[in-house]
Amino acid sequence: MELSCASCHINGRGNPDFFLEGVSASPGTADVTSSLLSKVRGDDAFNPAPIPDIALRDGKQIRDRKSPEFFTKVHGLIAEEFDGQEPPRSVIDAVIAYMDGLDSSACTQGASTTAIKLGADMEAAESAFDIATRPGADQATSIFYLRVARFRLSRIHERFVGPDLAPQRRELLALSDGLGAMAESVRTGAPLTFIAPDWPAIAESLGEGERRSLYNPEIVRAAFAEE
Repeated sequence: MELSCASCHINGRGNPDFFLEGVSASPGTADVTSSLLSKVRGDDAFNPAPIPDIALRDGKQIRDRKSPEFFTKVHGLIAEEFDGQEPPRSVIDAVIAYMDGLDSSACTQGASTTAIKLGADMEAAESAFDIATRPGADQATSIFYLRVARFRLSRIHERFVGPDLAPQRRELLALSDGLGAMAESVRTGAPLTFIAPDWPAIAESLGEGERRSLYNPEIVRAAFAEE
């Protein structure tokens, strides 16, 4: 199962509308010791709890977010509670810096929403690829960010549904396979044979199908109406 931190924590806060069958008892709750989420922390008991607002420092969470204790907690959330890939130290440091900067007084009117756009997912995939291939990047960092790039491509792929978008899906799969081969070369130390993607050309090609994909709110509404 693939869940991002933002699934439960919109803008790093909480999510009163989150509900996942078998994990939530009611909207806004989650059982983070469910074996559905974690092989490490699954306890075979249904014990959902309210999703906390990460910005609050109300005594229910570790207040000192620069402490070794908080680092251990964040690492455990990523690698154990949700069975995530072991992240490089730089990634955990970045997550902690983000969490430490959250301020509950900054969004008194509630969380804002932003429409999902193809360009945002493409930009995220390209940025992850750039970090993975940056000169001096160590093996763990390269493999981690290549996986991030492939995940972003999978988000695009799942929104390009229907027979008329089959060419775009094949393009995405070919690109993802290439990134996977590149990660394997990094892991094994084999010579790299993968050529860097032409991101602007790929974005242009995919952009031609965006209005017919599930990036288009009208298409999404029509799909729900058919169910």
